[in-house]
Amino acid sequence: MKGKKLHSLVRSMSKPERHQMLNFCKRSGDKRHKALYEFLKGNYAEKNQFTQALDRVADFLFMSKDNVKQIDEVERDKNLRRFIDFAVKEIENLKMTNLLKEDQLMRNYLMANIYSNSPSTELFLDYTKRTQSEAKKSKDLYFQSKALEMEIQAKYLSQTDKNLDRVSEAVSDRIQVVNDLYHKSLSNSFNVLSNCALDDRSAMYDLANFIEEYKIDQIISLGGQRASIIEYKIAEMRMVFEQPDQFRRLNTEAEILLKELDLIPKNRLSFERRLTYLQGLFVFNQGEFLEEYLEIGEKLLKLNVELNYPDSFAFFFYLFGLAVTQNWQKIEELKEENGELFIREETDYMFEFLEAYEVLDKEDISSAIKKLNLLSYAPNYYIASWSRLLEIKAHYLRGNDKFCKNLIQRMVRFEAKNPKRVFSKASNLFILSELAKLIGHPELVKTIKPKTRPMLTFMHQRLEDWIKTEKK
Repeated sequence: MKGKKLHSLVRSMSKPERHQMLNFCKRSGDKRHKALYEFLKGNYAEKNQFTQALDRVADFLFMSKDNVKQIDEVERDKNLRRFIDFAVKEIENLKMTNLLKEDQLMRNYLMANIYSNSPSTELFLDYTKRTQSEAKKSKDLYFQSKALEMEIQAKYLSQTDKNLDRVSEAVSDRIQVVNDLYHKSLSNSFNVLSNCALDDRSAMYDLANFIEEYKIDQIISLGGQRASIIEYKIAEMRMVFEQPDQFRRLNTEAEILLKELDLIPKNRLSFERRLTYLQGLFVFNQGEFLEEYLEIGEKLLKLNVELNYPDSFAFFFYLFGLAVTQNWQKIEELKEENGELFIREETDYMFEFLEAYEVLDKEDISSAIKKLNLLSYAPNYYIASWSRLLEIKAHYLRGNDKFCKNLIQRMVRFEAKNPKRVFSKASNLFILSELAKLIGHPELVKTIKPKTRPMLTFMHQRLEDWIKTEKK
């Protein structure tokens, strides 16, 4: 797609930004701004609308040239590409200008860098001091470290007694900041690895090596930088995901620690969001706690909206809980109200799954089969595997037992190709084995059938309930 980056930038513009750019273009005498003005007046929710608008811009820019009698496609394409580059830079400049008006930390840091090689250090040190002040206010360890580093370098070069005393003090401050930053980075890496291990068995080996190499257990037992300890607690919670008592104990410890910490509101909300997300995932994995899950989902939605955090997965899982309770009206209301933040092109397939779940629930079998068949090839293991299970159910409801057999064999191969998956895999295999029994072919899953009934997600719990009614 030509102009893909421009398309993303235009769609990301808020209404005030769009008005700001339109007003700027309107006052400019530049022909390119005139073209950009006309271009930005359009609505480009669909890619074909965007492409058509670019074609109109290309015609305008090329045909407005003097002495043009016929269209030269090569020259026209060059003009269009130059316009796209121009438009991208104009939107980027607008966003950077607005950011630097609002973000005093970034503004002062960039100004300090501008004057870092100035013959006079007065302005450089002034902006460095301002950067330190803003960084402390926002508890930004990275910029605290950078500002202290810049101050040390500037004052060390003067070699005055006063400056050397300050250098010694600043070095001591920076050691503490760097140590805190190290633990923050280390705990974040532990957190990411544990997140991967929750979904991929192969990551467990990397996680075990990480714990041993960096002596994570020792760091946790000694306490250390307390904000980092919450990170470690969150990571530990993922490691005991299948152990409810351990999980709830660590969750309680993390919540107590969060209350005791002195954090700026945004950071506190961020930690609370992450804890709430993990709580929701844990409860989702236990099908009998749907009511608790919906309470957690509602809380998480409010946190994500307050933080303006575009967590599509959290939004999807909350709506999925509502879908299981058949609360279709609330789902539509929430999508209408929050879709702009949470529903993106690359995550459309999740919300298409909700639509397929709804039509199947309402027994529109033909529509369900079409949607689920497409979703069985989704670029996400959960959606693809759950769609395959529901597709088997849909064909069973239609009386296609022979085709159900083929679909079960297909899913056995699919699961064999995804041996490293963890989350919801046991639930998938158990329900698949129950579906095989339902159609009278338990031998289809004898190599992958779980020895005992695992803890089921609430979706798999509902499928099990349905299978039991069909067996009666």
